[in-house]
Amino acid sequence: MPVDVLNEFSGTWSSSLTLPTDWNHSTALSSGQSIYFLNTSEMGEMRANAFSFIDSAGESSYFIDGQGMAQGVGANNFGQLGDGTTINRNSPVQVSGLSNVVKIMGGREHGFSMALTDIGEVWTWGQNTFGQLGDGSTDSSSVPKKVANLSGVIALAAGSSSSFALKNDGTVWWWGRLSTDALLPAQVPGI
Repeated sequence: MPVDVLNEFSGTWSSSLTLPTDWNHSTALSSGQSIYFLNTSEMGEMRANAFSFIDSAGESSYFIDGQGMAQGVGANNFGQLGDGTTINRNSPVQVSGLSNVVKIMGGREHGFSMALTDIGEVWTWGQNTFGQLGDGSTDSSSVPKKVANLSGVIALAAGSSSSFALKNDGTVWWWGRLSTDALLPAQVPGI
């Protein structure tokens, strides 16, 4: 049953920033610039005024602060928050070892995450059943790993068990599960 967030929490709510929702949780931004992370059993709050990018996937949400540091909150059963643990978090934790992040996102079902840095590197972490981390293995990781043999990336996309990157030369690369599994990035032909 939907919850009337506006009546559930006191204060005025802002409509100036669109926040993502996903499977069984949502994020909301109050006019006081607090982000509320809402799911079926818990609520967490964090200050939002310095965040430049926000994404939600599955039961986790991701944020980039004004200094390019990535953070996550929510489910972490596969290490998808990137803090070196598999402990679910009600409060944001910093993604280990990453800086100068310009985009972060989670895979839509299979508990993995991706980040793009300002120099075009792609880093991945979390569940890796189908090779969606692009490191040549199917071993999951609770800390970020640089995607092998991929540079000059300007955009990312995450599917449920696959990953995609657009490079500055216009080529598109993928890894993970589509009709077959690719453990390392492969160029999409004809694009």
